[in-house]
Amino acid sequence: MSDDSPSDNRLSSLRKRLGLTQADFDELIGPSQCRIVEAERLATELEGLFRNVAGISKWLSRANPEFDELSPLAIVERGEIDRVWRAIHYLQTGSPS
Repeated sequence: MSDDSPSDNRLSSLRKRLGLTQADFDELIGPSQCRIVEAERLATELEGLFRNVAGISKWLSRANPEFDELSPLAIVERGEIDRVWRAIHYLQTGSPS
């Protein structure tokens, strides 16, 4: 029998969906339940854009000219997740929000 709670399993599954290391995932979600919900929304949107977890992980972790050569994860850490959502919108629609 596992000691993992349903919440632990949910977080583990979410981390895997995003293709992140535990350290990167901790930076993304922080301690708040609200950030966990936001990360789930982010995972769902990114799964619609990328073919696999490796693509999601690469996009989240790599420097991006759209973010002044910072990674989307770094932008989230700075509290600017709205910039990440605008970039996702642009990727989905081909037009700025």
